[in-house]
Amino acid sequence: MKKALIISYLILFFFILATCAKKVDDVIQVIPLDSTEQIDLVKAKQIIDTGCLVCHSATADEDNRLAPPLEAVKRRYLLVYPKIEEFTEAVVDFVSDPTEENAIMMGSIQKFNLMLPMEYSEEDIEAVATYIYQYELEKPDWFEAHYQEMHGDVEIGRKPRLSP
Repeated sequence: MKKALIISYLILFFFILATCAKKVDDVIQVIPLDSTEQIDLVKAKQIIDTGCLVCHSATADEDNRLAPPLEAVKRRYLLVYPKIEEFTEAVVDFVSDPTEENAIMMGSIQKFNLMLPMEYSEEDIEAVATYIYQYELEKPDWFEAHYQEMHGDVEIGRKPRLSP
């Protein structure tokens, strides 16, 4: 009797777990922006996982980090570009043409150098920027303390300093 009850509970537990744990693919397909434009967030997530996170990993140790974690990029861009339209436009501008003139993360450029040009379409970069803006990203354990130390309670929407 106890064995049957335990097995029943286990089956119920795994059933509930399986129905609650949905993949991004199941939850998000496409966000319609207007009648002519749509953003494929599933594709954006795939680009992030196979492209962006190669350099912008939240789990890389400090000695092996190639670029700031993606959450750091998101937070920095949100400080300057709090609205989704501004945010995505700024990310598209920089990723399409990564120059110091288009950059807002001067400390990261000093530490990691400029990002290499990416071979993605503007549509793909816009989808990635939209995904980054809308969804929570993985953060390194040290990130919140570092962010508070570097930025504290800065005002959202402030313009970046152009010199370090």
